[in-house]
Amino acid sequence: MTSDSSQESWEVFIKSLYSPYPNQRETAVFELPSWADSGRDVSEELATSIRDSENIVSRAAAIVTGRIDGLSDEVIDALEKRLEDSDESLRRTIVTSLGQKGSRACPLLVHLLSDRDQVIQKYAASALEMMGVSAIDDLLKALSDVGLRRPAATVLARIGKPAISILISYLDNATSAEVRFTVVDVLEKIGPMVVPLMIDGLKTGQSDKDNVVETCGRFGSDAVPALIEMLRDNDVKHRCSAATALVRIGRAAVPRLIDLISDTNVSVGWIAAQSLTQIGAAAVPDLIQALATTERATRWVVSEILIGIGSQSVEALTKAVLHNDSLIRSAAAHSLAEIGEPARIAVSTLKEALKCEKDTDVCDVLRESIEKLSNHE
Repeated sequence: MTSDSSQESWEVFIKSLYSPYPNQRETAVFELPSWADSGRDVSEELATSIRDSENIVSRAAAIVTGRIDGLSDEVIDALEKRLEDSDESLRRTIVTSLGQKGSRACPLLVHLLSDRDQVIQKYAASALEMMGVSAIDDLLKALSDVGLRRPAATVLARIGKPAISILISYLDNATSAEVRFTVVDVLEKIGPMVVPLMIDGLKTGQSDKDNVVETCGRFGSDAVPALIEMLRDNDVKHRCSAATALVRIGRAAVPRLIDLISDTNVSVGWIAAQSLTQIGAAAVPDLIQALATTERATRWVVSEILIGIGSQSVEALTKAVLHNDSLIRSAAAHSLAEIGEPARIAVSTLKEALKCEKDTDVCDVLRESIEKLSNHE
């Protein structure tokens, strides 16, 4: 086709595009992608069609927008303006097309997460999720908007793994407590794959300690293996951060911490013991069972932990003096005596246990404990 004939064809087409008949204009709109493929910039014509007073024409133009690359901002602006229309079908078509326009449409799609039409909210969320990494910056900005915070957070969580490193970096620089809390929520929803990246960030100095502790603490047992491993780190600050996170996790971390109290690395054993003491009551049942160990040194450490927990361990220790394992009976009686005043309520049980105790070594411990608690001022 010569340039002259091409121009003639274009002029014929333009007459159809601006025909007084809506159906003819609609048909012409669907030919715009072919003209765009031939190298012609159809942005102006498409924007005009989007602004058409007849919705069948503007809807066709919205559909076509998603099929053409390299359009000017005028087209996006025209689509944004038509979102004010009362025709929900048209509005939904526009959102679908915006989802195909990449990062240029992100700010507008993020805004639509709080649209009056729930279907449009879902369309916008789906489009942003499909955009993935390119949508993250605008979604993060939306976290500062109370009306957009929740839906933006939901989309970030759905983007998932590609968003983790960006979210961690944003978390460390966020100045708003509400935003930080929301980002931690998002990381929690993404899942345990976050934990190693948070720990790596702490080790390289890229992540804030408090943020790592709070986030890892949300994952419970899923975070325990990585945090336990971190207790062996050469940097004492890293070990302390891991311990703080394990204390936050609580009960789920107790068995692994008990395993470490007799570690060959004394500093590892010490920090594990301190962590168990801080966990407190939630650690007591497992610690009572750990008193049965034949390792004298380990039993002594476990007893010291229970003594450190204090009044919160008295009830369980009192029951333990009647346990069928002599090692547990003996250690429990000793621990009660060392706890002192809060354990005086156990004296009657200790006396009962002494009456039926057959192990002479345990009897000696029971007598000492009864005497010590009875004389405690």
